[in-house]
Amino acid sequence: MARYNKLIRDLVPENMTRAGVAHTIRQADPGEVDFYLNRKLREEVEEYLAEKDPKKKLKELGDIQEVTRKMAMSLGFTLEELEAVRAEKYRTHGGFSKMIILEES
Repeated sequence: MARYNKLIRDLVPENMTRAGVAHTIRQADPGEVDFYLNRKLREEVEEYLAEKDPKKKLKELGDIQEVTRKMAMSLGFTLEELEAVRAEKYRTHGGFSKMIILEES
């Protein structure tokens, strides 16, 4: 049996059982949550960067978004608060639609 020791989505164990794949799981201790979420975010970003197919890149962006949503919740914030912070930053600093590159300052 391969050893992974990584954060997985909630329905993966159920899907593995249905597929007849033996597995061992456990729930992260409260003190491990940040570690595993940070590691998962790095994993998903690396997968996004490595992917070439636009449709698969979109899937990876969805994974990144799911991890960042959980990160906000694990810090005690609601998804509405996360969106409010994003919107306020957009209001005060803008977005990235102009793709402006700062070369020197």
